[in-house]
Amino acid sequence: MRFYQISAKILKTLIVSAFAAIFAFALFYADAYGAGDAEFGGEVRKLSKTKFKTDEDLAGESSFTYGEFSNELGVKNYKKVVKSRVGGPPKKTLIENVFYSPRAKTNRADYTVNGEIDWYGAYKRINRLDDDLTPAFHYTDFSFWIDSKHETSPRREHFFLKVKAYSENDPTYDLRKIFLDDTFGKIKLGAFDLKAGNCIESLGSGDNISFIDLINPRRYYKGLTGDYNKTKKAVPLLKTTAYLSDQINMEMHVMPVFEKSELAEIRGVWANGLQKYLGMLQLGGGTITDTEIERSLSDTQLHFSLNGSFEGFQARAHYFKLKENIALATPVSDTAVDLSYPEFRVLGVDGNVDLGGEYLLRGEMAWYQSRMFTAYDKLKLGAPFKSDQLSGLLGIDRT
Repeated sequence: MRFYQISAKILKTLIVSAFAAIFAFALFYADAYGAGDAEFGGEVRKLSKTKFKTDEDLAGESSFTYGEFSNELGVKNYKKVVKSRVGGPPKKTLIENVFYSPRAKTNRADYTVNGEIDWYGAYKRINRLDDDLTPAFHYTDFSFWIDSKHETSPRREHFFLKVKAYSENDPTYDLRKIFLDDTFGKIKLGAFDLKAGNCIESLGSGDNISFIDLINPRRYYKGLTGDYNKTKKAVPLLKTTAYLSDQINMEMHVMPVFEKSELAEIRGVWANGLQKYLGMLQLGGGTITDTEIERSLSDTQLHFSLNGSFEGFQARAHYFKLKENIALATPVSDTAVDLSYPEFRVLGVDGNVDLGGEYLLRGEMAWYQSRMFTAYDKLKLGAPFKSDQLSGLLGIDRT
């Protein structure tokens, strides 16, 4: 038996020929009976002269077009295609033009107004028919900020204002607080940048674990959870940056006002053992004395760094003169404890090397000199001890 194979190309040619024959028949029918159908016959004549593209003509063209997005519809991009706008841009009303007008090139500073709200909580399940899901605790964080920059000015004026609030709720207590967060003014004067305000700064690797990022104390009301940078507590400071060349600059942070870290609510789930020990001591009639830090020049905290940015790598060297922002607990007697904030020094280095593509080799190292530590373990408080500490990290980041 002999088999004949018809290629896809020949099959498509036959289909096109069949369509052409149908249109020719329609044209004949319109001429014969079209005394009252002249308009229909004219449309059919136009269609009969239409040139159909072959498979070769269509090979180089886009296979799918949807609004402003032209791509092949597939499993991975169907959401993007469906959300694409169809047709031209919508006409804006007067109100929309007020809020969404394009930026004009003027000598005035640009500004943006932003807000953010975060909520999270934990629930406990209890064995009751009328209440089988009861909230154990939950937190609400709210932030509102205004950012203003003057990019065209030679002084590059920059103003930033941020207000933050949080609410902590538990079946046994309710805690709310509002405070001024990262707020500063910045100006450029020749080869110097000056920044002053209630600021949050980032040094070192910028990760949750950093031995160089020591300028800001922390707000521990959510323990160690959440975004690392959002738990930082803004401190009053003056920052100066001197540009020695295109690759090298020096930075100085001066912190004249001492700020302590804020520990978690003692009735909350994030309270640590030492907090509970001190709480029981007070309930038992004990005395806790918190040392007050004087606002003097000798108590001013400092940070200096020399920074270099070169092709393929960056390197920075640091020196810190700081005070502990978490109290050092010293037992005076069985019923008395002193809380103090001793001074310490830190020498550190950090940097990163470009590995190519999206990856960086990042590392840092810090030497803490004469740092004091609280000796606490299992409801026992001992005498604090002094020790040097060498810490470091090395890892690969994806940018």
